[in-house]
Amino acid sequence: MRRLVIVSAVALAWASSTAVAAPTQFAQFTNNGANDAANGFRWTNYDNFVTTFDTVNGGAAVDFTFTNVPGLSAQLQGPQAARIRFDTGSNVSGQELFGQLNQPLTAPISILIIRDTQADTGNNNRQNLLTVTVTPASSTALLSGQNGSASLNASSPGQIITFSSDFYDFSNVTASGMGITFSGILPGLSFSTESGRSMLNSFTAAGVGSFTADLTAVPEPGSLALMGISGLVLCGVRFRGTRRKP
Repeated sequence: MRRLVIVSAVALAWASSTAVAAPTQFAQFTNNGANDAANGFRWTNYDNFVTTFDTVNGGAAVDFTFTNVPGLSAQLQGPQAARIRFDTGSNVSGQELFGQLNQPLTAPISILIIRDTQADTGNNNRQNLLTVTVTPASSTALLSGQNGSASLNASSPGQIITFSSDFYDFSNVTASGMGITFSGILPGLSFSTESGRSMLNSFTAAGVGSFTADLTAVPEPGSLALMGISGLVLCGVRFRGTRRKP
């Protein structure tokens, strides 16, 4: 009985140390309501055959905040002055459903959020707060809304989402997501139906976004040792329990 208790305790300790964390929000940004082409997000329709959704080349000014990332220096706590470079697009028709305009995004989504100045700590040039890449998997991301507001959401496994940063290692992330709410859309969401297709007309908008992931830590060396001990204990119980009488 004592051996079984030891095995159970060790196995429980190992399981607790390697449990997969649920995705939680770890970062957010806002461009503080700027909805013009120079400072916000811009959707451009090219003759109803292809569309782009982006920011100006130098990026749009945003306040970026890490909300739940362990181990950050004090300098990276709170709002960070940065610029967001956003890029995606589509070449397929959307549809209206119950008054909601839905536009699939067939191009990968690229998001770079770059700190205005170098931080004192970090890797590389110490300015990449967050880089996000979203590519279609079993489904494409969808821009959906009506009138003056819309939302863009993506999550794994429907889309493949990767994160990178000069300030945190995201290599162990297995579940991830992102969402951006667009407001102040000018002149409002509408479809163009030229050439027999339905694609969103050109507009500009402000944006607020958030990012989620399971920031699962690499198991501590002590946890790995526990796994080894549990294996040895299990083996010991097995051998003792199966020893034949002379």
